[in-house]
Amino acid sequence: LDLANASGARAQRNPLDHVSLTGPQRAFVSCEDREACWRDGNQVGKSWALAFLILHLCRGTHPWMSARKPPFKVLVISISFEQMIPLMEKIWELCPKDEIDPHNGFEEGRGITGKPPRIVFTSGPGKGSVISFATYKAGSTRVAGGTYDLVVLDEPPPESMYGEVRPRVLRRRGYVRIGFTPTPDMPDLSWLRKKVCPPGKKMRPGQIREFNFGLKEEHLQPPGYPRPWLD
Repeated sequence: LDLANASGARAQRNPLDHVSLTGPQRAFVSCEDREACWRDGNQVGKSWALAFLILHLCRGTHPWMSARKPPFKVLVISISFEQMIPLMEKIWELCPKDEIDPHNGFEEGRGITGKPPRIVFTSGPGKGSVISFATYKAGSTRVAGGTYDLVVLDEPPPESMYGEVRPRVLRRRGYVRIGFTPTPDMPDLSWLRKKVCPPGKKMRPGQIREFNFGLKEEHLQPPGYPRPWLD
């Protein structure tokens, strides 16, 4: 029982140490390209992979990317705070709680708390890193003039928002990551279709690396798991 309690305490202190990724998740979070998009079905694990990427970059502990050292400034943007809750929940679940401001929190149905909502690393390897959140509606105001190491566009972004965030990561040689499931009422993404470049092909200037795997059992089973999380 003492061993089990000690193991549980370690997992609670830093859940990132106990994450197993699927093949698609690992391929996406290992991408070194400055701009990348994961377009796929629901339940493939996009939000989990984005949370993994955000937190490891904030802490300077990413196992496969050679990014600059923390502190890292991250901005996560989506259609609304309500639609961002699933990603917020994954970030909070994986976040090392003893390394962040004790005033930071998560509430079911509300997401990351605070005005504005954010997570601030106050100790550990990511000391000084900040994760902020904004919506597409208010995003242009929040983004204008800001400088970030990583901008995550959760859900299909309007072209105008993509145009706003690209210059915000240039100075610090940062990254833009887009993750979404196509829906009938999403904004026109013909601009994005023209820009994406599949894995394995050489990127041209202005292109975005695209990932798309499909909802298959083999894509839903991390190494060592007895079964996929969906059959």
